[in-house]
Amino acid sequence: LVDNPEESEYPLAVDACGKEGVFVGRVRRDLVRTNVLNFWVVSVPGTTSKDESTTVANAAKVFGGDSLSTSVFKLPDLRAGTLDDLMTLSDELQKSNIYADGVTKKMYKQLFDLLDDSAEDISVNNVPLTTFIKNFSWNEARYPVKLPLKELALKMKGDMGRIEEDLKNRGAEYSALRQQVNQASKKKGGNLTMRALDDFITPEDVMETESITTLFVVVAKYQYSEWLKSYEKLTEWVVPRSSVKLTEDQEYGLFTVCLFRKDADEFKLKARERRFNIRDHNVTSHDSAELSAEQKEQLERDLANMGISFLKWSRTNFSEAFTIWMHLKAVSTFCESILRYGVPRNFHAMVLEPNAKREKNLRVSLNKIYADAS
Repeated sequence: LVDNPEESEYPLAVDACGKEGVFVGRVRRDLVRTNVLNFWVVSVPGTTSKDESTTVANAAKVFGGDSLSTSVFKLPDLRAGTLDDLMTLSDELQKSNIYADGVTKKMYKQLFDLLDDSAEDISVNNVPLTTFIKNFSWNEARYPVKLPLKELALKMKGDMGRIEEDLKNRGAEYSALRQQVNQASKKKGGNLTMRALDDFITPEDVMETESITTLFVVVAKYQYSEWLKSYEKLTEWVVPRSSVKLTEDQEYGLFTVCLFRKDADEFKLKARERRFNIRDHNVTSHDSAELSAEQKEQLERDLANMGISFLKWSRTNFSEAFTIWMHLKAVSTFCESILRYGVPRNFHAMVLEPNAKREKNLRVSLNKIYADAS
């Protein structure tokens, strides 16, 4: 198992080549099925009863018995507009819902990661997700029902866009600082293909002029002979007998090679074709290469403070994204219901939480009961 993403350690072909073992890495928890929420939003034709709770209760008995969880999906009286407007909006809402779904999942994943892969503390404004869905209430102050449906949908999509952009910027800043901390505190373990090389390279090992440069190459031990026989011939402008072994571990050796700068890119390509690992390394003095203990501690404090701020922001904006997403679902349900059942409004919307084992039967029952609904 080679799986340490914080240290950028993953299985590589150069490590596995020539070995019979199976290298396993990039192991991640499956977010698709863990803690999954499965709800249906269903709109049915209006009945003689004006009490939506009665309609939902009757539906529960017909569709799934006592095991089916149902609740009223409370939709306000939105401005439907013309039939042409609704037809156009229906297509646009499909794209908006896909976009909102993607942003909400990004926010969930970010919050999930910051909580150390724990979904227990994820909520919407301190309300469990299932409770929020079942008790959804339209936010009139934020999305006035007097606005046309298209304007509401555009406003919601714009709000989602701002969250996504802010997430992108904050995430990049946090990742950059975390990577800086990881590099500063990187352990000296690991093999030569991934560990820092500062301890093995001194300025005396390097030749750097206008014409000449030095490359650092990690070579598997079983390839030593091949390397020494071939490196001078990989390209035309390699300095003869310039390769020196600086150090080695149990699996690899670190070699230098000097060549003309104009030949460096081609040499790297040829070396990688033969499974020699070129390591990029900026040679500085030992004092400047290492951060002081105080600098490392300051970096760690900065990361901790940024992590607290980022977690707080992520909680707030996941709630925002989830709320917007639910409002888009409400607009979509209203639009599709008006298109199907006509005006004036004559339908009841509900949220169902079906039993996974009875989903197929429930879908068949719904289609059968409302096959002629129009």
